[in-house]
Amino acid sequence: MTGASYREILASLKRSAGAPANSEIKLKNLSEQQYFSFLHQLFGLAGALYAVATDAGLNQAAAVAEHQFEQAARVVVHKEKMVHKTGQNSLQALSERVASLAPQLYVQLHCQVNLFEAILRNGVLCFVQRTPRSLGTFRWRIDQKNSTRTEYETAFTQSISLDDPMPMLKGADYSAFSRFDWSPEEKPTYLRDAYGIDIDNKELATNIGMLEPIAKLSDSTGLTRPQVI
Repeated sequence: MTGASYREILASLKRSAGAPANSEIKLKNLSEQQYFSFLHQLFGLAGALYAVATDAGLNQAAAVAEHQFEQAARVVVHKEKMVHKTGQNSLQALSERVASLAPQLYVQLHCQVNLFEAILRNGVLCFVQRTPRSLGTFRWRIDQKNSTRTEYETAFTQSISLDDPMPMLKGADYSAFSRFDWSPEEKPTYLRDAYGIDIDNKELATNIGMLEPIAKLSDSTGLTRPQVI
């Protein structure tokens, strides 16, 4: 299937599995051979696949609860250093949302946050060396199991942390990606203003907020493109 589009590749996968063209197909419905053949065909699209997974069989309830409690507590560990009460209240509300998630949603949240960060940190570095102009556009599609915006989804969109600066390749062409950079006048001063922490503004070049609003929550049923959840 040389030169096939992702729609053709997905349609071929569904035919091989005997699934209707307009249906959603799950990994449990595929053989190992069908799955790896599908990945091999996707490789021809010159894309990159990033995955974050966890072994649910090893996730003991007590360990998940402890991790969830620790993460919720970390959200507010520096709350009192914030100058404005509204900022303190916002952190407290986020901490409570994380703490109130059902265990399975918390595990999914943790994986999804790490996947989002991996795509930004590693994907940008990958494509700046292959097709740098493609970095001018980001489209996100996040699977939503129902039409209600859950506490899980709210927490996900607010809890991305990029404390560790993104790796940048010296001499590479980041001109397309630069549209997501803060201008010198717009660079945020919240760490200094809210926490009293002075940092090198060069480490805050990318405005992640310009990427997040275009993320689209969607129902995966009936989509004509591959999705990895």
